[in-house]
Parts: sequence; C-alpha cells; structure tokens
Amino acid sequence: MATFRFEINKKRPTKNNTFVIYLRVTSDGKRKLIKTPIELKSHKDFNPKTRQSNWIRTSEPRSVKWNNELSNILEKAKDTYLDLAKTGAATSENISNKMKSDEIS
Repeated sequence: MATFRFEINKKRPTKNNTFVIYLRVTSDGKRKLIKTPIELKSHKDFNPKTRQSNWIRTSEPRSVKWNNELSNILEKAKDTYLDLAKTGAATSENISNKMKSDEIS
C-alpha cells in the first residue's frame, strides 16, 4: 500500500523566492518526493491538511486552476501505483521514475 500527500518546502525558497509543492509518495516505509510544476509566492497559501482537494487557499488568485492540476497529478500517481502493483513493483522509487518518464514522452 502506498500513501500520497502534497507538501511544500517552506524552509528553502527557490531563486525566484517561490515555494515548490511536492507530491510525497510513501511505500513500504520509503519516501520519495516528486516535484510538481506549481510554485507559490507564500507558503501560507498552502494547506497541507485539506480533505477535499483544496490544497491551495483561495487567497492565491490561481487556486482553482492549481488545485485541479494537483488533483490530476494525484490521480496519475494513484493510477501509476495500481499499474505497478499488478507486477509487484510498486515502490516509491518506481512510481516516481514512471511518472517522470511519462512526463517526457
């Protein structure tokens, strides 16, 4: 079984002074962070404890668009996990690698 959640690196902003949102995949006690294309100007716009796909607060003007994109990323990760689980290769590393290779192709 794997778990998926979004988190933000609020300790270290990027060179543009923004904060990147990551998808954390945990499987068999091993964690892997997958970088998403979403960067926030303030880490306070991120809500890690959400229950209904509202990770980005409405104080951010693009919150609806970005929450939809995060939902799509989460669905893709879950689908990838299910595909890999059929062969018994559903590790956090394999999920991350497959998602990254699908982005390129």
